[in-house]
Formats: sequence, structure tokens, C-alpha cells
Amino acid sequence: MFGQSDRLGRHLPFERPIITRVDFSGCKMPAMDLPGYESESKRALEAQLRATLDVIPAYSWYADPSGALTFVNKRHADYLGLPKDHPLRFGIATGAAWDSHIPLLHPDDHEEARRVWSTCLRTGSAGEMPFRVRNAAGEYRWFLTRAESLRASDGTLLYWIGVNLDIDERKRAEEELRRSEPYLAEAQRLSHTGSFGWSASSGEIFWSDETFRIFQCDARTKPTVEFVLSRVHPDDRDIVQHQIDRASRDGQGFDFEHRLQLPDGSIKHVRVTAHPSRDSLGNLEFVGAVTDVSEQRQAEAVIRERERELQENKAKLEEAQRVAHVGYWEWDLRTDHVPGQMRRIASTDCALRNVLWTWRQFGNRSIPKIESLCFGKQRKPFKAKCAQT
Repeated sequence: MFGQSDRLGRHLPFERPIITRVDFSGCKMPAMDLPGYESESKRALEAQLRATLDVIPAYSWYADPSGALTFVNKRHADYLGLPKDHPLRFGIATGAAWDSHIPLLHPDDHEEARRVWSTCLRTGSAGEMPFRVRNAAGEYRWFLTRAESLRASDGTLLYWIGVNLDIDERKRAEEELRRSEPYLAEAQRLSHTGSFGWSASSGEIFWSDETFRIFQCDARTKPTVEFVLSRVHPDDRDIVQHQIDRASRDGQGFDFEHRLQLPDGSIKHVRVTAHPSRDSLGNLEFVGAVTDVSEQRQAEAVIRERERELQENKAKLEEAQRVAHVGYWEWDLRTDHVPGQMRRIASTDCALRNVLWTWRQFGNRSIPKIESLCFGKQRKPFKAKCAQT
């Protein structure tokens, strides 16, 4: 960008008069007198620098070889709240210290900013760091600053050129993510649900900590499709491979269950769900979750076994009742419900009549209601001989 400036000729030394030191901390200093004699080549280079930096959609600046800030572009000056006639707006600020810009930064960033900038000045190499810069309202925003040296054709250092990129929203998002990560990790651990990302084009896979725990492998393990298949139960590998192939081919999400067979011989049931998306280049990606549902499946198996045993016992009981001519009945006193089984028993067996006759002896007031429920309009009076049968 500045190549033409370098071809203007060898850098000529010049004397710069010493004037009052510039204090940037207040950002409201009066305009300074122009420095003394400067070469035409230097003035031309600086004019080109200022014109170029003013059209860059960023907060740009340049400093002299000693590190003293000399110019900031309009966007940068307006952010700092510099007066319209401030020397930094015109590139005529002189006599500043190498670290005169530090007071514009957040106090917590002073030490690191000095270290990085002093390293650049000492070594002549480029430097980069994030820091917070105070604006005209006294508020701070995050910037990523990058400083590069501009040199003459003979290698002489002419200026330090810098660009500050506003990364405040990104930093705040990162901070919010950092604060939420422990909660997310704990939630995943409690719910036995891990997350993953899969790039179908490159095959690259990313796992959360809980996903590594579900697959019982070290977090340093590099997850691949081949590794996943090696952990899948042999009887389910064809199902998993089919889902992977279909997702890669059709770009559709998936939701299915399969088993894992782990190195210790244990079996896990997992549910895998994923949603497709495209990155900025159009590459197919999947973001998903894997949930360990082993406890649910084991509980369901226990329930099914209990139901099977109950059905078998019920069948045996009914058979025993049929053979022994014995029945059972129940009456819900809270709902006054008498199931049909009671009616069937009452019509074929005197056992119920014996119970009712016994209750009658104790003056139970519910006898009429029970008789009505059991026998309806064909109710017959109890006889002692029936009760004694």
C-alpha cells in the first residue's frame, strides 16, 4: 500500500525541535505549532499515510520510530472525543512519550499494553493484543490492536502503523459463554447428555466433556467416525453407518438409538440427535447431542419383566380358582365401586352370601346397598342355610 512512498528515495535525517510534551490522558490539548524543517519526501509520505488511514473502516493510527503516537484517523479521533483542532487529527503531535497512549486504556490493561508495545519497539517486530479503550463518554470497549513497522528501502524504520478493530461484542459474547460453560457442563453431566459438532465435508468432529465420558475415553482422544463405530455394539454398526451415510449424502438430520459396547464390556443405550446447517462457505455441518438412556431402558426392561410375571401369576391364580371353585372380590368404599367380578361370583357361589349374612348379624347398614349392587332386582332374602354352606 505504501510502496510508492518507499521509492521516493533514501530516508533523509532531519532535526525535530523539542516542544512541550503532549498529555493524551485529558484528550483536550490546544493545537501545537508545526515542527521545523522536514523533507518533502517525509511530508508526502505522511500525507499519503493520513489520507489512506482516514478511509480505512477501522480505528487506525501511526507513531514515530520511538513509539510516540503521532496521528489517529477521524474515526479514532471521534471515538476518543478529541477536539477538532487536536494535533493527533493532523499528524502534527510531537514530543510525546512512547507510552503516552496508555492512559487511554483500561487500568487493568496498562501493564500488558506496556509490555507488548515495548517489545515491539525493542525488537522492531509486529505486535498484537486485545485491550479496552476509553471513549468520549468515559466508557470502555474492547479492541484488537495490531502494529506493523513501515520501513524505507534501506530498512530504516519510518513509522509504526496500527489498526484497532472493535471486538467488543465478540469479547462480551466470549465472556458470557465462559460464564455459562460451567453451568452447561454441569447440566450435561446431570442429564447424561453430551454435545457434538460434525463437519461432513472434512470429517472433523468436536465433542463436549460429557460426550467423552459417555464413550468412556480420554478427552485427548481425537474423535473420528471410525472411532465412533469402534465403540458401537457390533449388532448396531450397520444401523449407525447407514445413518452417517444418509446424513452425509442427503444433508438431513437424524434421531435414533443404538447401543455402545465399551472396552470394559459394559453396554450403553444412547440416543443421538443432530440438526444440519451450512457454514459461510456452504459446507455441511451437524450440531447434535448424544444422551445416555441406559437407565431408562433398564427400567423399562424391569417393568416389562414384572408385567410378564404378573400376567403369568394371574393366569395361574385364575386356573387355581377355577379348579378349586374359589373366587375373589373387592369393594372400593371410597368410590362405592363394586367390579363385575363380584356380581359373577355372587351368581355362582355362596361364599359372598356367607359374608353378607355375617355382616347382617352385626347390623351392618350397608347390606341393602350391597345386595342391590350384587343381585339387582332379582335380590333374594338370605337364608341361614346358605350362609352356613
